[in-house]
Amino acid sequence: MNAHASSSRRGIALLVSLVVVMSVSTLAVGLLQQAQSGSTASEFNTRSTQARLLVTDLTPRLLEWAAAETDSVFRAADDPSGWVPVFETDTGSLAIRIDAIDCSGRLRIDRLSTFARMGLPAPLQQLQVNQIREPNFKETKELRPLLESFANHTPDRSAIEAFSKSHTSTAQPGTIVLADWVTTHGSGALNITTAPLPLLKAALRSQDPSSAREILALRESGGPIPPSLIQQSSNSASDSSKRLTLTTTSSAVGFILTVTDHGSEQRWWIVAEQLTASQLRGALSAAYGADVSAISSWRITERRRIDR
Repeated sequence: MNAHASSSRRGIALLVSLVVVMSVSTLAVGLLQQAQSGSTASEFNTRSTQARLLVTDLTPRLLEWAAAETDSVFRAADDPSGWVPVFETDTGSLAIRIDAIDCSGRLRIDRLSTFARMGLPAPLQQLQVNQIREPNFKETKELRPLLESFANHTPDRSAIEAFSKSHTSTAQPGTIVLADWVTTHGSGALNITTAPLPLLKAALRSQDPSSAREILALRESGGPIPPSLIQQSSNSASDSSKRLTLTTTSSAVGFILTVTDHGSEQRWWIVAEQLTASQLRGALSAAYGADVSAISSWRITERRRIDR
């Protein structure tokens, strides 16, 4: 069996496990419903509980998916630079949708001094890391600000969304979605197989022109980009101070998990990240019940609701 077939089988197995988890969680909430009154408040609380149970149960499955499937799934996607559907089911009363984006294909906010900055939409080119004074969450040893914190420091806040309000990254005309362009996760290297083309073209400005042209040609044709070409390009760079490290693999993937129960919707942002040995030693996050042998150094580094 070739590697692609093996990867596909793993993906199918993970999706099947998602369905099983959903069924178990639905059954558990059904028992809660029987124990509660039929009031509107009780129904609302039960549905909220159901969504939280699903998120809790699905988190380790997403972590395992990230460790096993991220690179192969994004490479096979029609648009690897956008949101990729991972899972979707609708029982009529309960619907679940999971979409993923490669955070390593976004510009990490502490790399805004590199040439890649010029590939961001104009309002985002004015972002300043030092404007963010107080990080809002701490999942690992490092403090990281929320994307919403950066949205609040853009010139036209009304035109910026941290996350799209729809299932995918498609936003209202004139609206910029931060999660499509920047990130606080990953190693800081830009994944040239998943970065938006404007971002990639800007990042290649400090690279050897010949190598940059070849990288772009391979990216636009969907062909594999040899790691040796990246190394050659980096070694030939003319301005190392503005050069962004390039890679062909992902070290962080973000999921938007949407749970709709009888018309009541919850949306969760969950990030799985491949940590270094030192980060693992200082990590506050855990494997969330995932099989540690299957996830290696991957851990959940952000998980929160984004619909409120």
